Amino acid sequence: MCDYPYPEQKGVVRAEVIIGAYIIEKIDEGHTKVTYMADADLKGNIPYFFSNALAQFQAGIAHKVEEVMKNERK
Repeated sequence: MCDYPYPEQKGVVRAEVIIGAYIIEKIDEGHTKVTYMADADLKGNIPYFFSNALAQFQAGIAHKVEEVMKNERK
């Protein structure tokens, strides 16, 4: 059951995220390891370069999490 505020549209592909999670591990006082894991069904025929771009986008989100964490320590 989809509870998005936008109705499905014919000809538009909508991905379904089955599960997504961040694992944040303290390495030492100045270092943290962030791992993002996800399982998604991109629905439809999505070119490989696009799905790869999505993975790179997720890495950018992890970088934003790092920035927020650094600002919280100030």
